[in-house]
Amino acid sequence: AFVFGPLMDRLSPYRVLAVAFVCGGVTVGLLGLLLSSSIGVIFASAFVVGFIVLGIQKGLNALVIYYYPLALRPVGLSWALGVGRFGQIAGPLIAGSLIGFGVKPATLFILAGILMLLGMLAMRTLAGLKPQLAT
Repeated sequence: AFVFGPLMDRLSPYRVLAVAFVCGGVTVGLLGLLLSSSIGVIFASAFVVGFIVLGIQKGLNALVIYYYPLALRPVGLSWALGVGRFGQIAGPLIAGSLIGFGVKPATLFILAGILMLLGMLAMRTLAGLKPQLAT
């Protein structure tokens, strides 16, 4: 948040988040490929992934306010956080089920990286809408 917030203020928040989604997708996919590496490499990669993913989450929360009038911003942000919480619960359940079906953990990381690239497409789409901050 300390890095992404100022960048979103200076540059387009959509561009910053789109780049972050690409970087996150690549680093998550690479983490899957590095699972057989040394523990130090895995820790360093996991730190970078966590930094990017948490920055994206905070940036998306800040971006939500552009889509709701002032009176509805708390409700809109609450819904966004609730949907995120659903993903936090469902994600491990889905991953565990896939591992139970024989999908390798490295493949799961690569799939998660590909899904993060879809986030970049979403940011590009939202950038085309460019809502004004409602009062």
